[in-house]
Amino acid sequence: MKVEVMQDRILFFEKTKIICVEMKELIAIEGINGEIVVHGRDFRFSFRDSAEHILKGMEKLLIRCTQRIAVNPEQIRQLKNGEVQMKSGQVFPIARQRNAQVAAAYLTYLGLPAEHWRIRD
Repeated sequence: MKVEVMQDRILFFEKTKIICVEMKELIAIEGINGEIVVHGRDFRFSFRDSAEHILKGMEKLLIRCTQRIAVNPEQIRQLKNGEVQMKSGQVFPIARQRNAQVAAAYLTYLGLPAEHWRIRD
């Protein structure tokens, strides 16, 4: 699968179709057993590929919670107890070693100075 990352959308190119996902509609991208699941507000689709391949290059748009899960900061409701709760109600885990990184990335997204916040692992 070829992926083109743009500022406000992600294009997924399959053999016979192109899927355009607007960032405002994207909740998360998750890798599960060699399959990629794209979670959206009103959709969900999957395809075979590796999380590392698909999530590479999306660091500026998504916040990586684990090696296989990245979330759209625009859709976050709260960060709590090693997990990120989305506006949709979905909950994704945050890897223990990424707690501080995820919190800092979210605060930066919100326009807050992350270095002024005390973030505990």
